[in-house]
Amino acid sequence: MITVPTPAVDDAQALRQALLEYQAILDNAPLGVVFTRDRRFLRANMRFTEMFGWTSEQLVGQLSTLVYPSREAFDNLTAQAIPALSAGHRLDVELEMKRSDDSLFWCRMMAKAIDPNDHGAGTIFITEDITERRKVQEALLQAHGELELRVQERTAELATANTRLRDEIQVRRHAEAQLSYCANHDALTGLPNRRLLMDRLAQAMIQTKRHGDRLAVLFIDLDCFKQINDRLGHPVGDLSLQAVAQRCQNILREVDTIARVGGDEFVIVLPHIASDDAVAETAQKILSALAAPYLIDGVPLTITPSIGISVFPKDGIDEDTLISRADAAMYRAKRLGRCNFQIFDGEEMIAVRRATPV
Repeated sequence: MITVPTPAVDDAQALRQALLEYQAILDNAPLGVVFTRDRRFLRANMRFTEMFGWTSEQLVGQLSTLVYPSREAFDNLTAQAIPALSAGHRLDVELEMKRSDDSLFWCRMMAKAIDPNDHGAGTIFITEDITERRKVQEALLQAHGELELRVQERTAELATANTRLRDEIQVRRHAEAQLSYCANHDALTGLPNRRLLMDRLAQAMIQTKRHGDRLAVLFIDLDCFKQINDRLGHPVGDLSLQAVAQRCQNILREVDTIARVGGDEFVIVLPHIASDDAVAETAQKILSALAAPYLIDGVPLTITPSIGISVFPKDGIDEDTLISRADAAMYRAKRLGRCNFQIFDGEEMIAVRRATPV
């Protein structure tokens, strides 16, 4: 005897199967999905319960205020949601939500009314944990100062991967520029260091050959500078070096280069020099300027330089030779009593000059 199922049984089984399939779809969704009616939870998928830390049994029947940081936060969202949902629009906001352990996290919430004309039909909410994305965006905002700290209003603008990539490239370029500057400049005075000096000197020599003129290299060592550090301390010494660097920069042309190559040692490159007399004139200006009295941190000081000079191409055709011979001329100036300059001329040093008292 064959029993034929009644239509009611078939309908019940079909309904049960449909509900199982529906729940399976919800539980495998990567986003949280919850259904509410009259501000109470009726059904939630597995991702939603994982996100908020409640079990489905604990959520069902609870007021939806349970997952908001405060009643005020819930009321603010409600005031925003009701007009949109009643008009049949989708609500799409980002806000802080609360887990079962009272910890807060950033959540993107999308909502749609089942029937805009019947509030009692309920609402579907889809949620996404965007905490990590918010952290990245806030770090970029702070690093660049490009946006105000109104993160919630501006998050959508920075949400796309292209924007994040562009900002990361800008950060990297800025960091690379900073590293390049630090690698080529003296940290105390901001002047070019030896590395950048050698590069600029090489370029200046190429230009000098092309134009058929000459350039000069001045090696400057401050006389008895160690006594300033020993007597007054390194902070005063550092301020003194900065003052010396500034005085040199005030005298030099835009095409000239001054670099700090040691504790109290500086090298100046003077391109487009017509004669030894022109070099001597510039050296005398530097000598007089640096020998003038200083007032460093309230302390009156006198700092004198000894200067050695070499000229390209007669004194050398490479960077190291020119600097070495300017250094040798500087030591000759030291031996002749300091506070003077010497122009390298083989075994003999000419143009011994002292600064005019200021």
